[in-house]
Amino acid sequence: MAYFAQLDQNDNVIQVVVADQDFINSGALGDPASFVETVKGQPGYAGIGMKYNRQRGDFRPEAPHTDWIWSEDMKTYVPENQVKINYTYTENTPLVWDSQVLDWVETSK
Repeated sequence: MAYFAQLDQNDNVIQVVVADQDFINSGALGDPASFVETVKGQPGYAGIGMKYNRQRGDFRPEAPHTDWIWSEDMKTYVPENQVKINYTYTENTPLVWDSQVLDWVETSK
């Protein structure tokens, strides 16, 4: 058994199923060409709402903010100016990303 992500026409993941390749190939769940194998527990494992990139062969979530970029090293999105961040964290202080100042800012609890 393996994990397969079913993609819509825009390569967005609409479901992840556990099945064997023969069952996927049978068309019982839909067009076999709309399924891509994914490996649970590995970076880039598919999840509903993620986007599949056929050139890279990976799945990525939507960026949490428009000014964040993908970090290949961390396998996640990070602030574009991550090296600039020098915020001193205070325990139990909620922070949110402010796209106008391109930094983390405190919020009220």
